[in-house]
Amino acid sequence: MSPEQLESFIIKKHEQVSNWDSSLSRSEINDIDDAELEKYIGRANAAGRLEYPYTDVADILGRLNLIENGTVNNTADFMFGKAPRLEIQMAIFASNERLTFNDIYCTEGRIIDLVDAAERYIRNYMRYRVIIDGTQLQRKEIPEIPHAAIREALYNSFCHKNYRTPQNNEVAIFKNRIEIYNPGTFPDGVAPDDFIKGKGRPVHRNPLLAQIMYYSKDIERFGTGLKRIADACDETGVKYEFRSDNYGFTVIFYRPIMWTSDNMAENLKVGIVDSIVNDVDSIVDNIVDNSVDSVANYTLSGVQAGIIALMRENPGISASKLAQEIGIAQRNIQVHIKALKELGHIKRVGPAFGGHWIVKTGV
Repeated sequence: MSPEQLESFIIKKHEQVSNWDSSLSRSEINDIDDAELEKYIGRANAAGRLEYPYTDVADILGRLNLIENGTVNNTADFMFGKAPRLEIQMAIFASNERLTFNDIYCTEGRIIDLVDAAERYIRNYMRYRVIIDGTQLQRKEIPEIPHAAIREALYNSFCHKNYRTPQNNEVAIFKNRIEIYNPGTFPDGVAPDDFIKGKGRPVHRNPLLAQIMYYSKDIERFGTGLKRIADACDETGVKYEFRSDNYGFTVIFYRPIMWTSDNMAENLKVGIVDSIVNDVDSIVDNIVDNSVDSVANYTLSGVQAGIIALMRENPGISASKLAQEIGIAQRNIQVHIKALKELGHIKRVGPAFGGHWIVKTGV
């Protein structure tokens, strides 16, 4: 056996003896966050999956099978502990390879905290198509990858994680894809496609943890997570892949090619704006450096094409009017304008009020 095969064999033998999630931790009742546990019961009540109200920590932990002789188990510790020891590592890579990165971030917290942090991280970087109906002035934001699929994949990664290994869950964002990885190998004898087709029976590495997540509706029926991810992606035309290896399991979302600048300009003519919107302030401050090239490479998209098209149509247009027409915040418009000016694509002539824009030929 190779070292990796030997490690996998030992882990599987250990899992057959005892489940990590129901094993006792090093924490006691006083180490549980009372407010977090009460909030959880409220969510479970609202979901209709638990009927009893919140009373106190000891009573609720007992009802949920999360305590034994005053010592809480690992599920209680990692879901509701005051000082959880769980981490997730996230990174944004500059290309489609793990060569250089624009941002790397590691944070710790309870499971739900890490799911929320990872979801925010992904959503801050994702692109959105914003459709504005010029007649009804209605705005609709369409993410490049369905939010429901991302959140399902994140909860799935913590539900099926192998917590006996020191390796962390990971989120890796590339130019062409987003990967959500957990160090937990797929069950022997079944494949991801079996679950998508409804043929796979649920096999839980952490059945107690899965039950707690189910009560609060963080996950749905057991064994349906992969199918829910697949259905959400199929409905929106997003390509996905489930990849299992000797080290863990990865959900891969392939980022679709968004609308081109030509399409953007054409849509403006007919009164419908379809643009790519990002939280530009977050990009500038947290994700990439403040160089012109970084901002331009990241945001040279439908938003900037829309700005240029509107400036050609109305050279005297103001930043506030641009924000209104395109449908994003004025501060984000200003960031795009700054990048376009420094790249030499546009130039302001005359005073701030009463002047006009000149757009470089060929842009």
